[in-house]
Amino acid sequence: MFNPKPLTYPGIIVKNILGKMRLAPKPFEKLWMLNYLDKDLNVDASYTNKTLSWQPTPRYHILRRLVFLLDKMKSHPNEWHILNEAATKRHTAWPNFIIYEHLVAEQENIESQIIGIINSEDNKARFGNYQKMTLKDLKTDISTKYHLILASARSADRSLMLKYLDDIALQKYTIGFESEEIKSAFDIFDKIITCVNCKSEIQCKLLRIILTFYLYLKHIKIKYFVFFNKSG
Repeated sequence: MFNPKPLTYPGIIVKNILGKMRLAPKPFEKLWMLNYLDKDLNVDASYTNKTLSWQPTPRYHILRRLVFLLDKMKSHPNEWHILNEAATKRHTAWPNFIIYEHLVAEQENIESQIIGIINSEDNKARFGNYQKMTLKDLKTDISTKYHLILASARSADRSLMLKYLDDIALQKYTIGFESEEIKSAFDIFDKIITCVNCKSEIQCKLLRIILTFYLYLKHIKIKYFVFFNKSG
């Protein structure tokens, strides 16, 4: 079906805005996809097939399967996410998946420890704004961060967390959080997660590369500096 670009651009933007406002489901389509609209993206896989002496059977060809995959994702989103989640829990030798499985298994324990430390009487000065939150809101805040860490560990992609920090820094800044308070919260994540999940030297190194909380903390400080200068 032909989709004229002048209509598609504003349509995707409106759908994304409605999704962020939770007035509609978040759209699958992203703005970067529009660069490939109405383009014929042909790939010649003959060299790969020849080198591997292998090629997919017609039944599993991507052009045939993609239609069903997209239909499943849009028609049954919950089932789609459950199956994807289950697929990542299969035993594998990849260190990032091993770390991910440990993080999933210890999620309740780690979140409970973090909340306990933040709400401790000894940390009133350190986490004053966090302690003003209701227990439900605090649990949601910690759980959201934890799920982003899970996604970063599973995909070995730090950019997921950095994109989230753009939003969290502005949100926390507007309600009075100092950058040091957010930094302290991430310090707790760092210490507890590293302690629980480092079962071998290679896992410790990979976990440090994937999470790199110090990169996140620097990112927050930069964002706060920008917000402060704009407001001033």
